[in-house]
Amino acid sequence: MPANRLHAASVAFLVLTGLLLAGMSLGVPGVLEADPVDATVYWEAGERMRAGGDEIYGPGGWDNKSGLYLYPPGFAALCAPLTWLDDRPEMDPRDRSVMKPYPYPTVIRLWVALHAALWLAALWLIGRMPGLIRPGAGARSPRAALAASATAAMFAAVLLDTWLGNINLLILLLLVFGLYLVARGRALGGGAVLGAAAMIKIMPVALLPLLLLTRQWRAAAGMALGAVLLALAPLPFTIAAHGPVGGVAANARLHVQYMQQLVLPRVASQAYRDLGAFAAPNSSPTAALSRLFGRREQLRTFAFGPDDYGPLLFALPAPVIRAAGLAVCLALYGMGALLAWRRRDAAGWLGGCGIAFMAAGMANVLFWHYHLAGMALVGAALAARMGRDAGARRGGAAALVCAFALANMPHLLHRIPGNQALNWLVIWGVPTWGLVAALVLAWRVLWRAAPADAAMAAGGEHGTDAV
Repeated sequence: MPANRLHAASVAFLVLTGLLLAGMSLGVPGVLEADPVDATVYWEAGERMRAGGDEIYGPGGWDNKSGLYLYPPGFAALCAPLTWLDDRPEMDPRDRSVMKPYPYPTVIRLWVALHAALWLAALWLIGRMPGLIRPGAGARSPRAALAASATAAMFAAVLLDTWLGNINLLILLLLVFGLYLVARGRALGGGAVLGAAAMIKIMPVALLPLLLLTRQWRAAAGMALGAVLLALAPLPFTIAAHGPVGGVAANARLHVQYMQQLVLPRVASQAYRDLGAFAAPNSSPTAALSRLFGRREQLRTFAFGPDDYGPLLFALPAPVIRAAGLAVCLALYGMGALLAWRRRDAAGWLGGCGIAFMAAGMANVLFWHYHLAGMALVGAALAARMGRDAGARRGGAAALVCAFALANMPHLLHRIPGNQALNWLVIWGVPTWGLVAALVLAWRVLWRAAPADAAMAAGGEHGTDAV
């Protein structure tokens, strides 16, 4: 595609995405108005943190519209100040909880609107990542193409994270900012941002082995520093409620509860609830394989009859299914780590981090549509490589098509009422296998470095330890 047409198509796609986000934030038209049920979990956790934090991992209250709080205590501490302004109707929470529409606090509506800024900030930083754009290239078209590719690769996450008021675009911005600082030579600060991200939602810890593998010692130390700093964030609230000694002990107790009640049981059981643990739209490889081969596994979130239970094909032992799902994720993580280690150019490093991050997310018990936000790193790396190497364009385009059409769009379209056929695409695992295909194709494109990138990876421009 000629550069001017590519630029026009990229800008048009970005503008359309921005208009959709604006519609969700402003409720214009009304059908687009966000329903930020996930944000009520963070609101409740913030209120409980203000009271000392003792109940943040307890059952959800009347104003909780989504479920248990699943994140480290530090994020609840970040949410706590937001709950000081509560402009909801003064009534019994039980009465408010059944109001239609539910009266979300204005702060939650502002959080929804902030998602557009998070998206734009992540794209802005990606476009200025050192080494992604070829020296001497016109900046306008490559940066628009990078932003459009990053958005297309995570399109469902952009829209649905905004719709639900989740935190994945925040995590994406922290990932991009941390990697940007590392690439700029500010390894300690970049690592600290990545470590803080891991204490908001634990998955960014998957980048620590890549930093160690590539001898980014200061960045790895920064991750530890950032994690420790955010782990201390609950102290003002726990000390206010329990006193200095009791507050420190309460903060430690919260972190122990997080590990004992959430992390370790889910790792051991590979289930987050008793029924329907692997029902669609859960798109982890384990969930998709369980629907195909799991005996009496629930196929969709709400089951009404025998047709809503698997296996879709034939039954296999549960340990075999879970081992196969984990093997897929470990293989993808290894590919990402190898790419980051051996292809030290900017696109290879960014793409390797993206592939490894996505693989770690897919190994989690839950892998929802909005967890695709990490694909922005892979999409941007592909666009950068395609801009440098004409031979990479066919494979890169195939990877982006798989990511957009198979991994992302079924998650958006199946939510339209009456789309039974698209529901079955999700149930059969098309988003899962489309994502796996996209990551494998992306790895192949990024592994086959262009001559200029190969020279940089060998130490031609920044040395062998540069990223």
